[in-house]
Order: sequence, then C-alpha cells, then structure tokens
Amino acid sequence: YVAEFFHLIGFNLLWSLKLMIITGSFISSFGMYLLGKRFFDKKTGLLVATLFTFFFYRAITIYIRGAWAEFFAMSILPFVFLGLDNIYKNKNLKSIFLFSISFALLILAHPLIAFPAFFFIGLFIIYYFFYSKNRWLFFKNFLIGIFLVLSISAFFWLPSLVEKKYTLVDTILTHELANYKIHFIYPYQFWFSPWGYGGSIEGPVDGMSFQLGKIHIFLTLFSLIIFLIYRFIKNKTESTKIYVFLFLLLIFSLFMSSIHSQFVWDGIKYLWYLQFPWRFLTFAGIFISLIAGASVYYFGKIIGLDNRVK
Repeated sequence: YVAEFFHLIGFNLLWSLKLMIITGSFISSFGMYLLGKRFFDKKTGLLVATLFTFFFYRAITIYIRGAWAEFFAMSILPFVFLGLDNIYKNKNLKSIFLFSISFALLILAHPLIAFPAFFFIGLFIIYYFFYSKNRWLFFKNFLIGIFLVLSISAFFWLPSLVEKKYTLVDTILTHELANYKIHFIYPYQFWFSPWGYGGSIEGPVDGMSFQLGKIHIFLTLFSLIIFLIYRFIKNKTESTKIYVFLFLLLIFSLFMSSIHSQFVWDGIKYLWYLQFPWRFLTFAGIFISLIAGASVYYFGKIIGLDNRVK
C-alpha cells in the first residue's frame, strides 16, 4: 500500500518500491531518535538512530529477505514503545491515541512481529506500573489504549483467528522449512556470520548473516562499563533504572533468538507460528541501539561530574 501511494501519484513501479523503502528507513530512524532522546538526551538519540539505521538484521530484512512488511513493522515498533512511554508520563488522551494508532499499524503491517511485541509491552507495563506515581490511572489508560488498538485493527486480526480452521496456516507456518527448530541462532553468530544471499538452514552455517555488528557490540560493552562507573559514583536516577531495564530486554531478545531458548519454544505452542526464532532480532536491534547509544550519555555525565569536582 505504501508503494502504491507513490505509484498513484506518478512514479513507476521500481521507484515506488524504492521510495517505500526510503520512507520506512526515515520513519524508523526518526522513531529511534525520539526514543533515544526520550530515555536519555538528544545526542544519544542521534547515535541511537544511526546505530539502528545500520543494524545488520535491518539490512538483511531489506536486501536479502525482501521482507518489506516486516521491515515496516520494524520501522513502526519504536513509536509503539514511545506511545507507551507517553501514557506513562502524560496520561492524557493524546498519549493513548499515539500508542493505539502505532500499535494498530504494527498489527496491520506484520502480525508475526506484533505478537511477540505483546511480550515486551507486558514487560514495559510491569516496569511502568512499578515506578508510576498513579499506578491505576496509568493501567486504566493502557487498557483503554489496548481496547482501541484491537478495535481499530479488528477487521484484520479477528477474521484471521475465527477463520483459521478453514486455512492451511497450521501446516504452512509450523512444518518443513517453516519449522522453528531449524532456525535458531548459535551464540557465536552474533559476533560473526558471513554475509550471504542464501536462506536460513539448520545449524550455524546459514546462508545469511545474523551478526549484531562489531561496532554495536563494542559500544554496548563500553556503555556497560561507563554505566557501572557512573552508577558507582552517583545515586539511582531515572536514567539508570531505564538503562538496566533496556539491558535486560536486550538479553531477553538475544536469548529468545538463540539455540539455548529451544526449551521455551518447545513449551509454548503459539511461538511456533513465528517460524523463525531470529525474528527476535527485530527487538534486539532496538534495544542494542539504545544501550550502545547510551554510552555517549553516561560518558558525558561522568565528564560533567569530573569537571564539577575540579
């Protein structure tokens, strides 16, 4: 539909597809900038947006898999988390509306990304509920938002659930090459796996890369060190709480995509519809960009503290 918009206003089919990809890229980068700015500051937001723009799996999704619906879901996801944070901080109708629209668009773009997004939203709700000054108002607004999300997108998800028994979904999405058991990532692939134009196969010799990116990994480690130093010399603040929470979400995302999480997948049948455990890299890309980008924020804080001492 996005590509068709450009086609209808006069662009040829090839340029319509290119402009669709460009549009999704700008949307995702801007969303990550806003998210980094919200959790930390403007400089961090710029670095977060840059890291997410050049995240490996994002390039894989566009150039190798050609999974443009999933790519757009990845672009919308930052606005879902931003909308949720707005409900936590503002608690007004405008905040609920932003969350509802962005989450409904995510469901329409790619339900197989929207489904695991509920896990992360649930964890965010627990975090916000614990720290919220008016917990029940926050929870009430969140429930209103979820009601609007499901209402807006009901024309899409409701028939797909009710009429699933008349389709071959269970056969197509859970068997043979779509079987989740052959699509786990082995831990060392996060560090290095060759760039290729093949597919995902059983074992660690996939035809496409699942590495996180060495710059992302180094900045994440640097960020953790700087954060621990800052935490040692400074009492708890809101920024340290959100950092720890985001770091745990990153670990959870990587775990759910790795071979070590197979026992979880074996026990939760609904996860089988995701087909590919490495789809959790969509979420890992958001959280590793935020954590790695936060290195600038805490490094600046430490320098600022040092200058005040002098």
